[in-house]
Amino acid sequence: HPGNIMIDTEGRLVLVDFGCVLEIPAEVKRAYIALVMAITSRNRQGIASSLKAAGFSADDDDALVRLAELFLEAFEEDLTNIDPAEQIRAATALAGEAGNIRVPRSFVLFGRIFALTGGVLMHHQPDVDLKTLLASTLARALRNQVG
Repeated sequence: HPGNIMIDTEGRLVLVDFGCVLEIPAEVKRAYIALVMAITSRNRQGIASSLKAAGFSADDDDALVRLAELFLEAFEEDLTNIDPAEQIRAATALAGEAGNIRVPRSFVLFGRIFALTGGVLMHHQPDVDLKTLLASTLARALRNQVG
């Protein structure tokens, strides 16, 4: 909820409500790290494998590969140009065609986080290179998982 994120007078991010919290097991965290790595390397099969490891499933195994293609399409553009409504429409259509793609709760929560964060970024338009920020965050997460 956008009302739960504020910027104080010194420009710091203030989070107000922690009502929707989920503990993510280490193996699922590793799956999401692998997912980001597979997306950045444009590895369709790696994306599909990471989705499965993160808890996605489908009646048709090829559906996860087709879902991986949606991820790749979304990340072809500058991240600020992604149309979340179009991505959700395409994913919903794919789920209908593919035979019931099941999405884990953790991914739904991440989706909410990214939508909220994206809204804040679009509103405030900070001078931030999202791909560089994502890469440094991923590197830090990898170090924490390995070390």
